[in-house]
Amino acid sequence: MNPSSVASLAAPGYRGGVALAALGTVLLSGKIVLVKLPYRYGVDAIDVLTLRMRAVLPLLAAVALWTRSHTPRPSHTDWLGIAGPGLLDYYVARMLDLIGLQYVSAGL
Repeated sequence: MNPSSVASLAAPGYRGGVALAALGTVLLSGKIVLVKLPYRYGVDAIDVLTLRMRAVLPLLAAVALWTRSHTPRPSHTDWLGIAGPGLLDYYVARMLDLIGLQYVSAGL
């Protein structure tokens, strides 16, 4: 390795990126453990998904309000084209994720 590439590896941006990647890995692994806890008590995937969607709603509303003044306003037909497939995709993807976690051990 030449000295300039070693110096770029020590840059603060590189270390921050590695730290964010490590944090993402830990959070993704922790999600599996947290999602599997309600299954012990007989809660099904739909209930877990409902709780998850209720928990994220305030965050999404805050982001929508924050970006409201920075972005152009979509028309009503645009909203149907954006929100309909987006909600369907989120729901289907999360539902399949949660159903799959019923059959996989947390240690895996």
